[in-house]
Amino acid sequence: MKLIKRIFIFLYQWLIFAPIFLLFTILTALTVMVFAPVFGSRYWGYVPPRWWSRMTCWLALCRIKSSGHENLNSKQSYVFVANHQGAFDIFLIYGFLNQNIKWVQKASLRNIPLVGFASEMAGHVFVDNSSPAARANTIREAKKKMTDDVSIMLFPEGARSRTGKLGHFKRGAYQIAYDLRLPIVP
Repeated sequence: MKLIKRIFIFLYQWLIFAPIFLLFTILTALTVMVFAPVFGSRYWGYVPPRWWSRMTCWLALCRIKSSGHENLNSKQSYVFVANHQGAFDIFLIYGFLNQNIKWVQKASLRNIPLVGFASEMAGHVFVDNSSPAARANTIREAKKKMTDDVSIMLFPEGARSRTGKLGHFKRGAYQIAYDLRLPIVP
């Protein structure tokens, strides 16, 4: 029975999930690339990727229960921080946080075909860790993105945790929250 289940999961992942995920990733990236520059990234940089994230969770056969939204004001900006444990964190946060967010993400993501350019058009911020001045510029850029109801999402450790334990937190999230007098939401 276990073997049949493993075969079914393998076939589902490669014959159904992967092709549909790839197709929706391309369509979402193209939608953002075309509409965000023309109509603005407030809607087009957030809503299509949000639905892409929800669809990915649904395709991955995940049941998601999200709670606590009543504690957040949709007209308030926040600095969201989370421990980055895996790639699926992105889909869960983007799809179910229910807040318009801009990601602060590592610069290497800019090199992913379509997705990197779509991220730029969506108004996400790429972290430049090449020098202290470059990091300060990244913080300035992130602060510019924050308006009345747009929040920022950071992984303060700067990378995924391989062990699940918290690593050393970088200062960027706290600097943004302090400078703009915004609440931090873990």
